[in-house]
Amino acid sequence: DPDSLYYKSPLFSKILDYIQKQPCVFQMKENKDKLSLVATGVPELHSAIDLLRKIKEY
Repeated sequence: DPDSLYYKSPLFSKILDYIQKQPCVFQMKENKDKLSLVATGVPELHSAIDLLRKIKEY
């Protein structure tokens, strides 16, 4: 739901800030009112987990 309070939360703003500083790695995509975070150049699952950990610690 685009009107959800989550999208106005400090946490979501922090995530957006992080991914906007990494445009070569991350893209946000919207499909049928659903947002997806796409990371390019992630060859293995542990690399994806490391990226998510960095977002969390940001």
